[in-house]
Amino acid sequence: MWGAYVLSRLTSRARVIRFVRELEKLNQEWELDVPIRWYHPGGWKATVEAARHMADAFDVVYATRTGAHKSSHYDGEAVDVTAVGLPRKLVLTAPSGVQASFDLSQGDEPRDLNLTPELIDWVELHFQMKKLKMDYPHWDDTADADPARHAMAAAAAAEPRPPPQAPAPIVISAPAPVGPLARTWFDLAYPTAPIGAGALGLVLIGLGLRRRRA
Repeated sequence: MWGAYVLSRLTSRARVIRFVRELEKLNQEWELDVPIRWYHPGGWKATVEAARHMADAFDVVYATRTGAHKSSHYDGEAVDVTAVGLPRKLVLTAPSGVQASFDLSQGDEPRDLNLTPELIDWVELHFQMKKLKMDYPHWDDTADADPARHAMAAAAAAEPRPPPQAPAPIVISAPAPVGPLARTWFDLAYPTAPIGAGALGLVLIGLGLRRRRA
C-alpha cells in the first residue's frame, strides 16, 4: 500500500525507477516476500497509473514507510473499519452484552463511526480497540495489552444506576403585605394644596383692586 501510494504521485521516469529499486530492496530486507512486480511493462507512466488504480481500489489516503515495515495488520492486531450512514438512533452491543444507545439525529452529525468521538470512545472501551486518529479507518487491537479493561468496563456497566432525580419544584409565594407608609407634611398638605392656592390667588386679586381704587 505504501509503495502504490508513493508511486502514484511520482512525475518522472528517473524517480519511478529509483523508488521501484528501493521497494524491491526493502521487500527482501524486511522479509515481506510480497509477490508483486512494481515496474509496469508499459513504462514509467503506466507504472504510475497502475499504482494510482491500486491505491484508489483500497482507498489509500495515508501511508508511511514505518507503517509498511512494522504494520500491526501483519499479525492480525489491527483492522480497517468503515461504517457510514449509521441510523439516527444507533444501538451498539459489546461482546460482554453491554448495550448503549446513541442519538445521531443532530443536523451536523456525520453518522460516521470513525468521525463521531462519542462512538469512538465507547468502542475503544467496550471492544478493547484503539482508534488511530491519523488513519481514518484504522483500529488497533488492545486486548492483550490490557486484559482487565474489558471486564472492568462490563462490571461498571452492569451496576444499577439510581433513577434520575426530578427537578425541584418552583414555588411562587405571595409577597408579604406592606404596612402603611409614614405620612409627611407634604402628604397631608397635598390634597388641600389646590384649594389653598386658589384662595391665595383671590386674596391677591382683591388687594390689587383695592390699590387701584385708592
